[in-house]
Order: sequence, then structure tokens, then C-alpha cells
Amino acid sequence: MKALDMPQAAPTHRDSERRSPGLSGRALRRALAREPNGVLQSRVHRNLQPRLHQGLQGRLPRGATLVEFAVVGLTLSLIGLGIIQYCLLYFARNHINYATFMAARAGSTGNASLDMVRRAYIRALVPLYGGGRNATELALSQDRATKDAANVDITILNPAPASFSDWNDAAKQAQNGNRRVIPNAGQAFRNPFVIGPVSHQNIQDANLLKIRVMHGFRPDIPVVGTLYTQFLKAADDGSDAARTRLINAGRIPVISYATLHMQSDSIEDVASTLVGPPTTSPPALPPTLQPGTPPPSAENECFDCSDPDSVSPNADTNPVTTPPTGPDVATFACGQNGEVVSDLPADPLFNFGESTLTVEGQSRLDALISDAKQRDFDSVRLVGYTDPIGSTAGNAALSLNRAQAVKNYLVANGFPDKPITVEGRGAQDLKVPLASCPYSGQAQRDCLAPNRRVEVIVQGMKKP
Repeated sequence: MKALDMPQAAPTHRDSERRSPGLSGRALRRALAREPNGVLQSRVHRNLQPRLHQGLQGRLPRGATLVEFAVVGLTLSLIGLGIIQYCLLYFARNHINYATFMAARAGSTGNASLDMVRRAYIRALVPLYGGGRNATELALSQDRATKDAANVDITILNPAPASFSDWNDAAKQAQNGNRRVIPNAGQAFRNPFVIGPVSHQNIQDANLLKIRVMHGFRPDIPVVGTLYTQFLKAADDGSDAARTRLINAGRIPVISYATLHMQSDSIEDVASTLVGPPTTSPPALPPTLQPGTPPPSAENECFDCSDPDSVSPNADTNPVTTPPTGPDVATFACGQNGEVVSDLPADPLFNFGESTLTVEGQSRLDALISDAKQRDFDSVRLVGYTDPIGSTAGNAALSLNRAQAVKNYLVANGFPDKPITVEGRGAQDLKVPLASCPYSGQAQRDCLAPNRRVEVIVQGMKKP
């Protein structure tokens, strides 16, 4: 029996969706004839959109992907190298802190000996330079640490030369080759309220050993180490000679401090910098009076430098000075051509590197004004000086600005109506040369402090 031709059912919407990716041109025309326009447009959109995206993706340039990969790869590599370098630096910093403590410990029991501090520091750095499991390996590591010690700067910050000036024991000094000695015995029974006039310390403060270690760490990671040192060079202001030296040598300065009570007498050494270039001895300060001793009285309370009878025959070497009537009154000495000269230290007057008067500076100038009102003179010349730290032009401007600031305050606060001229000489006429201060940082600033001053030169001073 012949099979009946049965009419095919129209495809459902779901069937048409399943076959839509494979619609031929003829099937598409039939669909156009029997479906509404909205449904057909939707089907066409779903069919053509994936093909359109595939075509566009195939046409994208493949080189852009390689460039992106290179940029991202280099960035991630630098970040990774930077993390490794930081970890190595952190690891070294822990060893440096430990070695600094061990160096201070050796100094506290060894009369603040710089040589003992140096040896203890190098010995404690052996693990950082490889360590070892036997005597031979340890000796090799210590040899590496000793050779690299040229890139380490160690400074004893306390006791300072001023501490020895205040608390020197003359009997012990004679027993130690004329080197000044700060006694350590009987600290519990010494009066802590007796303050030294030079160091402004009591005996307990003078018996504290404080050291600073600046270790030049060598960055071993390529690229990152070079970038770091170049950044340090650009940011260095040159105020610390030791730090500048290490940066120029391609090292990263790592600074560590340690402070301990002395367990022995402090004996003044011949140098304050242990590791690094050879240095000269710190300038020896003249012997000072023991705390509590009244200052000697002077014969001339007021004088006229233009009068030959009032000037000592050795005025150039031993100028006659007036005793201060209070803690802030300036002292005067005979200068050249009948001038009377007084030095105003700049550190109490101004902050370091600034030309704005401090509160203490204003108090000192008030005392100078009060003293000047009791004298008769013709004119005043103010000459500013700086230390040699910094540029020549900067020091010249700073010295002039400081002298001008002193003049402005004197004129505004009742100084006698006399002509006042100002002058700035920068780092000329140094009282303490730079070569005599082989320190760094604050220790160097303290050593060069006598250079920072404002000279008050009074002309035509008369006897009362």
C-alpha cells in the first residue's frame, strides 16, 4: 500500500532557533514569507552578530598583544626585583642594628675606646658576610667584613669634647697620657642637679655612651640597585659628608644608633670616626672651670680702645674683655683701629640655616640693647659669618640676612640712635677650619659652631 503523503508540520519557533545558525538562502526566503518582520529581524540579528564579532576579532593586529605583554612583563619584573632588594636590605638592617649594639657594649666597658668599638662592630658583622661552620670559614667572613669596613662610618656622639671639658678628672688625666677622663665611679652619689656650663650635662649624662653607625650597604640586585642609588644622589643635599661619600660610592646609607651607660671611665680618644678615610684629631678644647666655680673678675669693666692707656700691650693676643653682668650680656674685646668687638653666637639667635630670630635670640639682643644704653659710642657695624657647610653663594646670602635681622631688631627695640651698617662675609675668617671637624651630621655642625656668628663691632666707644 502506497504511503500517504502527510503534510509536514510547520517548524516551531524553538526548532527554527536550533537551525538558525545553518539557514541557507532558500530557507531564509521561505522564512521571510511566512513570519512577521519583527520576529525575522530578531532571528537575523542573532545569526549575524556572532559572525560579525568573529570576523572583527580575526582582523585585530596581533602585535598589540606582544607590546602589552612586554610592558606588563617588565613592570612585574621590576616590582619583583624591588621586593627582593628590599628584603635583602631589611635583612642587612637587622644585622647592622645588632652589630651597633655590640659595638656600644664593647665601648661602654672599654673606656669609650674607638678602636674597641670598631673591632666589636666588624666582629658582629661576620654573619652578614657569610658566617661559617668552622674557624676557616669564619675567618674568611671576618676578612670580607674588614675589607668592606671602608664603607662604614662610626661616630661617637656622647661623650662629646664639651663633656670632657666639664667633667674631666685632672688626676686621672695625668695617669692616661694627658688625655681627659670622665670618671665613672660613684654615679649614684653624684649630685644630678650640677650642670656643666659647656656641655649643659650633668655627670650622669656625660657617662652615657651614644654611637652612630652609617653603614654603606651595597645593592646587589641589577637595575633596581642602580635606580635606588641614582634617586639617593638626586635627593642628597650634601649636608652630611659621610652620607654623600657613601652615596657617590654606589652604596645605600643605613644608619643605626645605640646608647648605653658607661661601665668604665671615659677616656678621650684621638678621633671620632672609626671606619672610613683616615681622620685628624678633634680640636682640643681649652680647660674649663669645674661646675660651680665663679668666673674670675676682670680689671676693666668699661674701656675706650682708642685710649692707649686702657689697652693692654698684648691686646692682639690677650684682649681685655668685660665680664658679663648677666647670662645673656655680650662680652667685648679690643679689636683693630680702636674698635670694640663682640661675638654673638648664631646658634642661640637662629635655627640652623635660617635667618629668623628665635625667642632666645631676641632675649640675648634685649640684653645687648640694655648694655648699649649704658655706653657712649659713635657707630656700630654688624658682620655676619657662617660655617663652610653649603654653597658659597648661599652662605654669603645667609650671613647678610642674619646681620640684617639683628639690625632690624635692635632698631625696633630701643637700641641707641647710632648709625648701624651690616655686612655678610659667608664662610670667611673661620675660627674652626673644616679639616678640624672630621665628623658628619650634627657632630660636624656642633664642631663648626664657633664659625656661625654675628660680630658687633662698636666704633668710638668712650669711657663712662
